[in-house]
Formats: sequence, structure tokens, C-alpha cells
Amino acid sequence: ATGEIFKKFDTGIGSFSTPNGLAEPSPVDINGDLIIDYVYAGDIQGNVWRFDLIDTTLTTPIHKGSAPASAHPRNNAAPSTWAIGYGRTPLFTAKNSASPANYQPITSNIVAAPHNSGKGILVMFGTGKYIEANDATPNTAQPQSYYGIWDRYILGESTTSSTTPEITRVHLQEQTLSSAKGNNFAKQLNQGNSTTIHKTTRTISQNKVKWYDYSAFPPVINKHGWYIDFIDGSTGLAGELLASKSGIIGNIVNFSTTIPNINPCNPGFERWIWALDIQTGGRTKNVVFDLNNDKTIDHSDLDSSGAVNNSIKAIGMGAISSVGETIYLNQKNAITSLKINSQDSAVRKSWRRVR
Repeated sequence: ATGEIFKKFDTGIGSFSTPNGLAEPSPVDINGDLIIDYVYAGDIQGNVWRFDLIDTTLTTPIHKGSAPASAHPRNNAAPSTWAIGYGRTPLFTAKNSASPANYQPITSNIVAAPHNSGKGILVMFGTGKYIEANDATPNTAQPQSYYGIWDRYILGESTTSSTTPEITRVHLQEQTLSSAKGNNFAKQLNQGNSTTIHKTTRTISQNKVKWYDYSAFPPVINKHGWYIDFIDGSTGLAGELLASKSGIIGNIVNFSTTIPNINPCNPGFERWIWALDIQTGGRTKNVVFDLNNDKTIDHSDLDSSGAVNNSIKAIGMGAISSVGETIYLNQKNAITSLKINSQDSAVRKSWRRVR
């Protein structure tokens, strides 16, 4: 590596009066040949950009066959062929439900996973900004959100601004968040004894995403993704935002949100740990967190109403780290671990031929 600049991209969005800036770029290798095909990045004005590091004039810009990628080597496309996807227009622009809608800043990474239809990928990210001094004051007027947007054209197709319709909230399936509540979870000890672990948790809706409208022939696209607003069911807007990295563990997208605290006499932050079903953005089918800390995820981790809780309050602040099915949370003087259930994958990873 020499530090040589191969290509500069200018989205054309931003000015002196309305400055802009890109968040962390997130590379995606579609066919597993260890060559980056696309790079996704959000910006402070809520835009999600796709940068195509491919040559769409080739017959097969990205190999689509079933043979191992190593059997179809491909050189890096010349930087002169790289371009901003969809005719230099955003894949999506995050706006809240206010009237008029307000842009939601994206200042953290984007993660991607295969769509369960086998076509395209889900591009997932949260909104929120914790950069400037006034960001320390919770914004209780404008909600932030988490999104999953279906990008269907990821096999080297040449795209323009009209390849896909402008995606707005109308085209997305909404999920909702319940009120926070305290729950006691029983932990069994030796010799028949037990203790109680207290957690503050929230449940998430499990609305089905109707991706296709089968009343038409041929079927047409009905939904282009999903979203959930960081709005507590009872207390409403508390200024919750996402300003740290998301990650994927199996079939869940995992991240932590923060509620800033401007009070100098109480400098702590409120942090919530989330685990959403990748395909719906909603509640997982099975228990996801080891809430009684017994290193086993089972029915004892359901709350008193028998519900699965996909959002839990945790001490500290910052991003989540994970190794396998364990996540690690930084605290003031320690790092704690929490076992997590990755859920059954919705995408077939391999198969066996039966004769």
C-alpha cells in the first residue's frame, strides 16, 4: 500500500450552509472472491450511498455461477470504471414521520445480509449523531430509527436513477417498540437454591413483511424493507440514538443505542442493547438474550408474560463486540459478557444431494 488516491467520489450533496459528511464506508464482497464489489456509506443528511467498484460494461462484472469463486478469477476493475450507483442518487434517504419530514443523520457503519428471497441483500443501519457539543442534549422532538433496505441489484447490473423507485417510509414495513418495564428472571443455583436477576426490557412487534404482492401477475414488489423508530411505547421520545457500530450474528442484527445525559451532576448515559430479526426488523421467533445469566438461553429467559425481549437496558455506553454467540459490553471499570442466540439462519448455507 502506498497511500495513492485511485478515485475521488463527490456525491454533490452538502454546502457551506448545510455541511455534510460520510460515515464509515462498509465494503461488500458479493461473490466471495475477496474483491470488494460495492461500498455502502451513509451521510449526515440521511442519504445511503452505494459506490460500485465494478465495471458494468463487462459481460460478467460479478460472477453469478454456482461454481467456487476461485474458479472464476477476476481482476480489480479499473478505478476509471468505478461510479456512484443508481445514477449518482442515494439508494435511500432516512427521514422521520414528522410533517414535514426531517432528515435523520447516519454517522455509523452499514451492515448487509442476504435477502431471504435469494435476490439481493438487506442493507441495515441506524440513525443518530453524537459528534458536536449540542448532541449531548437529548433531542426529544425528532425520533431516530433503524432501517433495513432491500438492494435488489447487486450482481453487476448497470443502474440509473430510475432503476428502482424512490423508497420512502410508505414502502417499508413498520415495527414498533413497547414500553420499558422491569422484569425478574430466576437463576437456578446449586442444591435447589435460586436467585433473581432484575433487568429492564422492551419487546418489539413481529409484523410480517409482505415483500411481494401476489395478487398481481407476475407478482410485483410490495415492500422495499423495514424500519423501527426509537420511540418507547409509553414515555415516547427520550432522545435515543445510534452512534456506534452495528454487527451481524447469525440471523440477527445487533447494536446498542444511547440516550445522552446533559446533566453535569449525573454524567451517565442510558444504553439499550438490541437484537432484531434481519428479515423483518422485528422480534425474533426464539429467546435471544440470556437474561438470567445462567449461560443457557431457554424459557427461563422469557419475561413474566411469556414474551421474548429484544431490547434490554445495560450499564455503560459504546458499541458491542462479539465472539461467536457471546457479546461483550464495556462498563466504567469492567467488561461484561452476555450470551446471545443467533437464531436459525433464513438462508441456506449448504446442501446435500440425496439419491
